[in-house]
Amino acid sequence: MPRKKNTRAAQGAGNIRKKTVMRNGKEYTFWEARVTVGRDPGTGKQLRRSFSGKTQKEVREKMQAAAADVPAARIHDLRHSYAVAALRSGDDIKTVQENLGHQTAAFTLDVYAHVTSGMKRESANRMDQYIHSVTKA
Repeated sequence: MPRKKNTRAAQGAGNIRKKTVMRNGKEYTFWEARVTVGRDPGTGKQLRRSFSGKTQKEVREKMQAAAADVPAARIHDLRHSYAVAALRSGDDIKTVQENLGHQTAAFTLDVYAHVTSGMKRESANRMDQYIHSVTKA
């Protein structure tokens, strides 16, 4: 039997409650939600998923993202995606560095070195093609 999605979770609804726990003599307060996401086909028991966060809104957004099977994206993830796309499309490192607000281009290169290694191969291939075109002429 396929698992049925919980429509209440998709709407960000469910049992969201404030919870306080004691750990190592310190008191921690957070918001938590538990949502039934289906039933185990073998045993018939409910399958539940738990979400926690600092605010009710954060918990509700996590529930909605999980129900839609969309990973929650952070601002940092969007910045990283922008930087990778900009470098791959040919933007120079100084422009990307300034757009991201990094102090130095060296820092930007350090963070995005995984992109530049692929770009090195592409550059070498372009140079090879250029040299062959010049030597044939």
